[in-house]
Amino acid sequence: MKDKLFCSVKEAKVKYTNVLKLAKQMTHNFHGLVQSQRGLAEALTDLGMKSPELQNEFNHNAESQRSLVHNGEALLEALNFFTSNLTTLVHKTVEDSIVTVKAYESARIKYDAYRTDLESTQTGPITSASAVKAEKAKQQFDVQKEKFDRLRDDLAIKLRFLEEKKVYSLFTII
Repeated sequence: MKDKLFCSVKEAKVKYTNVLKLAKQMTHNFHGLVQSQRGLAEALTDLGMKSPELQNEFNHNAESQRSLVHNGEALLEALNFFTSNLTTLVHKTVEDSIVTVKAYESARIKYDAYRTDLESTQTGPITSASAVKAEKAKQQFDVQKEKFDRLRDDLAIKLRFLEEKKVYSLFTII
């Protein structure tokens, strides 16, 4: 189960990293478009002042470009917010989930080992030495079980948080 979980989180990271790359590229390209529109608006305004016979047409087109710049800047803000959230998702939330999955897997392996040790001490004849060994194995098992249970709970919370963050990050722009 864990290997599938680990692969799933890693695959999600790859996919979201690609979305982040594309979103950053789109933001960069759109920023260039908005700057071009701003320059075009200024050039049209300048031409309108120098060509009185076409002043109305130049001013109308310049105003259209300024309106596009204004709306483009609003979209840029949304894109920047989106990429910021996605950056946090990819580089913080997913990474944290991967670390937790790895810790969980390590704790699960240790838990299984201590459980096997405990079971092996409980089979066979009971002597004072085996009773001491069984008690020590039980204590170690209990400590590892507690750690394993805590990590399992942490993992469940982090995976739920990861899902919530994915939804929030992806739909904040819409």
